[in-house]
Amino acid sequence: MTFQSAAPMLSVRDISKHFHVGTLTVRRWIASGELKHLRVGNSIRCRVEDVQTFIDESTKKHATVERGQA
Repeated sequence: MTFQSAAPMLSVRDISKHFHVGTLTVRRWIASGELKHLRVGNSIRCRVEDVQTFIDESTKKHATVERGQA
């Protein structure tokens, strides 16, 4: 088995700082399944790609609601 370096991983704190929200909000996104995550020991980490997917899906969802197509 060969280990290849993984994509950059972000902590809950990193994500909360980026979005200017509390860590509890990020944990809610994770608990609801909106934001994919990995557990590394006791820590929660999210791949940068998964955060980008979360942003893309949230943007689409918000645009649909604004047009009244919810």
